[in-house]
Amino acid sequence: MRIAFIVFNIDGMGGTSRSAITQANALAAHQDVRIVSITRSGDAPSYPIDGRVTVDYLVDVRDKERPLAVPEGLATPTEAAALHRQESALVPDRWDRQFSALCDLAMEAVLPTLDVDVAVSVTPGLLVAAVELLPDRVVVVHQEHRSSAGRSSGLEPLLNHAPRADVVAMLTPSLAEWLQEQLGPLCPRTVVMPNPLPLGFHPRSALDNPLILTAGRLVPEKQFPLLVTAFAAIADRIPEWR
Repeated sequence: MRIAFIVFNIDGMGGTSRSAITQANALAAHQDVRIVSITRSGDAPSYPIDGRVTVDYLVDVRDKERPLAVPEGLATPTEAAALHRQESALVPDRWDRQFSALCDLAMEAVLPTLDVDVAVSVTPGLLVAAVELLPDRVVVVHQEHRSSAGRSSGLEPLLNHAPRADVVAMLTPSLAEWLQEQLGPLCPRTVVMPNPLPLGFHPRSALDNPLILTAGRLVPEKQFPLLVTAFAAIADRIPEWR
């Protein structure tokens, strides 16, 4: 099977990129896997990628003043720089401010020619690009990696375009139920798939230190206040825990 993960930036250190890389690495032993990264911001990805996974970059932004579109020849460096300063028409700023008109140009050149059986989008903006630009024969699997209700860019791109996906994977049963309630009969097949861990050994807690630890950016979508509230609801029943 030919599978493509469509990621906005595979070079970043975000959890969404890491999840896509983890899945691609796990599948590479048995399938033909590639990662299509809309932008390239570094000389190498932050997380190791199996050598059997093909990585394609569409817009090289390592030099922010002179971004380059791939395939070469789509735009001159001057044209590319001007386009990269313009808002994307495919994924407007109100949905995702990362995209630009240069991203549109590159995606419109490459995604319709993508010769794969399954394409996996990992953000609502990428879902929009997938259902609009990929060939009809490609099965589109959308993975929702964040809490939809707390998304800073709003629910519009997900709710508008999820009905055109073949499958939508949510992180938790409650999120899957929420999507089904929102879309009703238009809802595609939904599955629940937590974020994966890389293959191999991982040490596990001995549970002898009653401490709950979390880490992340202090932004609303991470919902740290919700975690504190949830702990407060049970703290009296587990006084030894901090």
